[in-house]
Formats: sequence, structure tokens, C-alpha cells
Amino acid sequence: MGIGHARQAVDLDRRHREEGLDVVRLSPGFVFGPGGLLASASVEQARNGQLRCIGRGRNWWSCVHVEDLAAAYLAALTRAPAGAAFAVVDDEPLRLRELTDLTTDALDRPRVGTAPPALISLLLGRTLVASLVTSFRISSARIREQLGWTPTRARFRDQVAATVAATP
Repeated sequence: MGIGHARQAVDLDRRHREEGLDVVRLSPGFVFGPGGLLASASVEQARNGQLRCIGRGRNWWSCVHVEDLAAAYLAALTRAPAGAAFAVVDDEPLRLRELTDLTTDALDRPRVGTAPPALISLLLGRTLVASLVTSFRISSARIREQLGWTPTRARFRDQVAATVAATP
């Protein structure tokens, strides 16, 4: 979650406790699927020869396919108690370097170099870049145990080629 999302989560939890707001929060990992952020942040950049791995790429990313996220929302809407909060991710976190390499491999493009976070911050903003280089190794054990949700696309690495192929 980014800083703004974390603030909203705190506010929603407070409103649930103090005002009885019927709220259920889902916090997805990096959402991928045809189109979306993977397309704009990675695929298009790679096709244009502009993709770089931000920093050394040693930070962990936890991913979730958009269709698995939709199933998690359905499970939350139909089975979650008010005030519940769930992380929604697939079975295998991977490092940003690996995610970048898997994307370029799926495009049959050369693997790319790195770019210093400070430099990319000038283009994208410090807050966004800070979130991109932070490790998010998340578990979805709670939503699995409490709502019976399981991703049908268990690993980004097994889906990246089809996702890239479906991206215009």
C-alpha cells in the first residue's frame, strides 16, 4: 500500500470502531492482467526501449492477477464480516529485478539495466518511486483461511507471457 492508501485504511478502521461503519478492506499486491499498470509501466516502456529496473531490484513484490482480485472482492462482499481486512496476493512473491526480466523475456527483448531511484524520482515523484523500491512480501493466508479464496493464477511467472501477449 502507498502512503495515501495506508492513511485511508487507518481512517476506515477508526470509523468502523467509532461509528460502526460497515467496511471490509482488501489490500491487493501489484495487480496485473491485460492492460493496466503492467502494460503502461513495463510492457509499453520495454517496447519503446525505455524500461529500466528501478534501483538494484532486490525488493520483493507480491502480485495478484486482476481476475483473482475480482474473485477476492466477490468473496469479501458475500462472506467477510464488517471490519475485516485482507491482503490479496498470489502464491509467489518475486523480486523487482525478476519481474522486470520476466516481462522483457516475454516480449523477446533484451533484459534491461537499472536506473537510480533518485533519478527516476525526478520523473515520477519521490512518493511513487519510494513505493516501487520498497519490499512488499505479503501473505494472503487470512483471506484464504477466513473466506476460502485461492488464486487461480498462483504465480506471476506462469502468467506473464499470456498477459504480455494480450496487451496491445
